[in-house]
Amino acid sequence: MLSAARHFAAHGLDGANINEISVGAGLARGTVYNYFDSKLDLFLAVIEDACLRVARRYKDREANAHSAVDLRSKLLQLLQADLEVLREEEDFARVFVREALSFKPETFAVIQKSLSPVLEPLIGILKSGQKSGEIRTDLSVEMLAQIFLGTASLFYVQHWGSEGAWPELESIPALVCEYYLQGVGLKA
Repeated sequence: MLSAARHFAAHGLDGANINEISVGAGLARGTVYNYFDSKLDLFLAVIEDACLRVARRYKDREANAHSAVDLRSKLLQLLQADLEVLREEEDFARVFVREALSFKPETFAVIQKSLSPVLEPLIGILKSGQKSGEIRTDLSVEMLAQIFLGTASLFYVQHWGSEGAWPELESIPALVCEYYLQGVGLKA
């Protein structure tokens, strides 16, 4: 997956070449097709692999919490896990976010499906937030999850677009939580 992630990072989804990915992974030309039906399927597998790592790191953080944490803390832990994985493959993360925001009907829906390893714990967090009365209930948790992930993506885009001037990468989890919870929190 690392070889594919690096290749996608360098060439984007459209510019990627399966033969080059195969050779870069130490395989014979075209061997990747033994495992994936298309370049898009491989791209989605790289995304899903990253999302699985985010979910595992979040679960580890949650297991190491000594007491029950509030909604904001849980959301922050999830974003911090996301940031750790993003830092490991930041160039691929840029391509992933670009593809997710490209509004291509053929890729948008399948990219959303590949996010399920992150969406599952996020939806659980948001359900508990609705149940405890910390966040609004007039929107589905699925919608609230999309708003959360979209907010995070936009802050990453702002960081990359400003060449790191604002916001700093490390500050993004706290910024996302602050603005998200102000928007979906209960109205006074």
